Amino acid sequence: MNRKLKVLHVTPMYPTVERPARGTFVKSQIDSLAGLVDSEVHVIEGGQGPAPYLQDLGLLRRKLRGDFDVIHVHYGNLATMVKMLGTGGTPVVTSYCGTDLLGDRPTTGKPRMRDRFYSPLNRYFARHDAHAIVKSAVLARQVESIVESLSIVPNGVDITKFRPMDQEQCRRKVGLADERRPVILFGADPANQIKNFSLVESALSKFLADTFRVLTFAGGKIKHEDIPVYMNAADLVILTSHHEGSPNVVKEATACSRPVYGTPCGDVEYMLDGIGGSRVIGYNAAKWARAFQDLLNGDLPMRNNGHEKLVEKGIDTGSIARKLTAIYRKAAGWPEEEKVDRPLPLAA
Repeated sequence: MNRKLKVLHVTPMYPTVERPARGTFVKSQIDSLAGLVDSEVHVIEGGQGPAPYLQDLGLLRRKLRGDFDVIHVHYGNLATMVKMLGTGGTPVVTSYCGTDLLGDRPTTGKPRMRDRFYSPLNRYFARHDAHAIVKSAVLARQVESIVESLSIVPNGVDITKFRPMDQEQCRRKVGLADERRPVILFGADPANQIKNFSLVESALSKFLADTFRVLTFAGGKIKHEDIPVYMNAADLVILTSHHEGSPNVVKEATACSRPVYGTPCGDVEYMLDGIGGSRVIGYNAAKWARAFQDLLNGDLPMRNNGHEKLVEKGIDTGSIARKLTAIYRKAAGWPEEEKVDRPLPLAA
């Protein structure tokens, strides 16, 4: 083959001016493929109900029958719609992200009504994937008996952007130049119930008010290019989610060599394995309070081995881009071009 593969990316998650943090991991992944494949992106704005999908139906149907070697859909609900519409024989690669297979379980631990419909439907239509991509072993178990070709490929991290930086300079940039309290970054919107900020509040209630400075990404208004600065300004980055696929905040903070505390969801245990000052904590507020006490006592390292470990595990965007290119070639029936990085081990 003397040309590059042509890939159509279809996604309901992509950054906009109004929502700069939405789908940044999709954009980063597509950007990382530049030079390896020819990509075209078709965005249907998700999170707005069914109207955007219905309005886009005709255009999407025409796009799906365009001159592409592979169609890569980034989210299971939209992938099911694509497969229902038909692609004229073009193979579909689906990236399942978490809630599309597990359902959204914000507080009760049970899927919401709509997800009791979508999740089984997505699993059923997964049999039509030329290749299924999941972010962790937890998600792999949802479709491994259904799909013929499956890979665990977490989102990669751009290690040229997410890297250790001078903490004092970063604190000045985010308005914390005079902050003397330990700084904790909750790298999500507290209003998102899946992210479980109430666990943080319960743990912090064990301390005097204002013992810690807690930063959040309320409203999802922080631009992705500014996130490394916030992470390097923090003493600790935390994730308390009820469930995740492969949470980007953990990998990005790790790439910045920041200590991370996280709940045992998605691939958090695998990502934090062997990283100094980082730990996996259950959903008990008292245990989180004891862990925060270590931060208060100054027992966490200023910098750890996270950046090096992330590269060693092949979670940088370059390594992931090469894995994706190999998946596309296989799905399209193209011969292997070169040896790809070793397969990622299954997380527990």
